[in-house]
Amino acid sequence: MTPQPEPCYDCGVIVRFISPLAAAAGAAFGLVAAAGPARASLTLNATGTADGLVLAVFATINSGDSGFGPFGLAANGNGDILVHNQPNETTYVFKDVNGQTVSSALSSTNSVSSGTSGYATAGGQAYGSVGGIGTRFVQFNPDGTVSRTLAAGVTAYLGMVGEPNGHILATSRFQGLIDINTVTNSFTEVIRGLSGDGLSLSANGKTAYLVSNGSVLAIDLVTKTVVHTYGNAGPSPDSTGVINAPGSGLNGDIVVSNNDGTLGLIDPAAATYTQIASAGTRLDYTFADASNGSLLIDGSNAVYRLTCTLADCSIGSPPPASAPEPATMALLGTALVGLAVLRRRHRSPD
Repeated sequence: MTPQPEPCYDCGVIVRFISPLAAAAGAAFGLVAAAGPARASLTLNATGTADGLVLAVFATINSGDSGFGPFGLAANGNGDILVHNQPNETTYVFKDVNGQTVSSALSSTNSVSSGTSGYATAGGQAYGSVGGIGTRFVQFNPDGTVSRTLAAGVTAYLGMVGEPNGHILATSRFQGLIDINTVTNSFTEVIRGLSGDGLSLSANGKTAYLVSNGSVLAIDLVTKTVVHTYGNAGPSPDSTGVINAPGSGLNGDIVVSNNDGTLGLIDPAAATYTQIASAGTRLDYTFADASNGSLLIDGSNAVYRLTCTLADCSIGSPPPASAPEPATMALLGTALVGLAVLRRRHRSPD
């Protein structure tokens, strides 16, 4: 069905600056591309870079477009990223590396019409809906085609997110906020009548964040209650991602993507909102990429990747297992070579 337009606002351009340390940290994990398609038009401001954030383009889909664009984002069982583009109702499968374009997609299919609904990953599988608002939830195959229908009889709305237990937390057209058990193929109501747009989870999976009527609602999934409403959530909030950075002042802050092409941070303790990026096209859903701790963000022309370079920092998921940096590996390799030479000398006859 034809999506209903939402407000879109113009915004000024802020010159981008990325510190050498932050850029090097992002590049060490393959998250920052040096040139070409991976240069983001969505631009971090001085506050964002000072917070240790790095922004890049994951995939360019509709170059130059400022209307509707990609919506569904999820990782498949192979670790690749599914991106559903609403204008041509095509699902692309990309390697999880920045700088992707339509021509670099591993595959694509237009067999699925998901409209403006979101996707999610749970238990290593990708989920979403077909037919747009008011239709059925489904599980996808790795290539983006439909594998099976979920929870027959319940109707999809907009946002959804995968839970640590393998379930799906989703907004439903008529049942409100629901929990879908992907094993038993059944659902339970979390809060009847409560619905909205983008959904995200805290790193421990105990708190959900739902964008509804211009506010961000914090929902305790144990008590199934709204425990806080952040009314100062940005000019046109659509989706979120929670920063997990123990020991940092950013820990627990909520990244907000706005339809006006800006990003902001909500500080839950102070209940304040601070803009950290602008100059983007319309922004929509987010997806926590658990394989590297970054946050993928829908833009009408591209999918962006926001990365936190602080120690043990991730956005929307627990930090991935730390890996030695290339320089460390090089030093280790040199040390091992030296040790091998010493051992050979020790074994050589006098």
